[in-house]
Amino acid sequence: MKIPGMISVSAFCMVLAIGLAGCGGGGGGNGGGTSAAGSNSNPSASQPGSSAPVTNVGNLGIALIPSDPSDDNVIGENPTSVLQVVHLFDASGNPLSTPTVSSLIYNGVGDFDGAALTPGGARGIMIDGANDNLFFFTVQKGSTSASLTPLGVGAYGRDGDSVSVMSSGDEAVVSLDDNIHLLLVSGMLSGKPQPAAYILLPDYRDGVVTSNDDKVLLARGTSGLTVFAINSIAPSPGPLGGTVSHTFTKTADIPALGTAPYGGEGRDGMAFSPTDSSRAVIIINGASSSTINLLTGLPASPAVSKTVSVSRHVYAAAIAPDSTASDLAIVGTDSGLLLFSGVASGTLTPVGQLYAPSYTISGKSVTLGRIMTLGITIDGKYAAVCDITNSALLVIPISSSGFGAPVGILPGISVPSSDEMMIH
Repeated sequence: MKIPGMISVSAFCMVLAIGLAGCGGGGGGNGGGTSAAGSNSNPSASQPGSSAPVTNVGNLGIALIPSDPSDDNVIGENPTSVLQVVHLFDASGNPLSTPTVSSLIYNGVGDFDGAALTPGGARGIMIDGANDNLFFFTVQKGSTSASLTPLGVGAYGRDGDSVSVMSSGDEAVVSLDDNIHLLLVSGMLSGKPQPAAYILLPDYRDGVVTSNDDKVLLARGTSGLTVFAINSIAPSPGPLGGTVSHTFTKTADIPALGTAPYGGEGRDGMAFSPTDSSRAVIIINGASSSTINLLTGLPASPAVSKTVSVSRHVYAAAIAPDSTASDLAIVGTDSGLLLFSGVASGTLTPVGQLYAPSYTISGKSVTLGRIMTLGITIDGKYAAVCDITNSALLVIPISSSGFGAPVGILPGISVPSSDEMMIH
């Protein structure tokens, strides 16, 4: 299966002229350094090239989808990992009937498990579990650029699984499949990130997410969910290096909200309310039935206020970011989408039935299948969902009354096997 718009590593060592749709005017690429790294390169002191960050660029109108050779339908050199930058809207902000994709190929990088982007798009970060490296990129109005020089983090853990960037943009929390700690990386905005501090854990916590307001960190593994309160501090030297501006204090361990065995990469079924960091949806994938759980009281007094059971497997969740729509949550299942209201009120009520429409790919009618990862656009009007059964991305309208017919369909996408897509 051909992935549209692939760019080889030789062409990757430059600023890529990619017009980001749905962005409005202004802004440009920052021209970061792009020296190539070998497939086994893991220099602990390596840094991406530095450049002045561009912030406050607004809605980029894109979906970032990392994938790797272990995924079900990745095509390309082996081993090869791919960052797919999918443009969802045209220049007027209307959904594209066929979204466009620019796929950035990292030759010799074997296991992308998560990606995150600063709010302005000035800095992005991906974790490679196979080689225990962090790779960096930018996605801004007018261009995409990347550094192929990795930051080696193998000394701090192995098999990286997830990464989440703080809203300030300068710090990132990284899961490295270690049963003692997470790693805090600082210096993102300077273009010279480095390990800065440990965040102590009770056990393995593969999936991590941070709230939009930098107040809560959730870290999840098979033995439970750990809640951290995040506090801002005056910038100070980190124990491992760099400069830290936040502390992380554990407030709770919740064994009942652990993930299913062999899960844990990316967001691992966790979704914060973008407008209220005291609330999050946590999905639990069971053998015969699954649950969607509304966690409230974050970070000081977390408690499950509502649980809804469903008779199917669940893989991904998202809460609408717009303040008028943030009562809505969507969940990706083994055969379509579920919609829930009541995130803000604490009621978490199903809206309608399972949504599994038919759609057409290359003249063939197919049915919406297993949704491994998804997201909601910044205006709260559309869900972007990755259908791994049919190797497609769909843009689907959402409202308080349910889902609409797909308005955009992109076939031939490489769908990751975990919940790793990010919408900006």
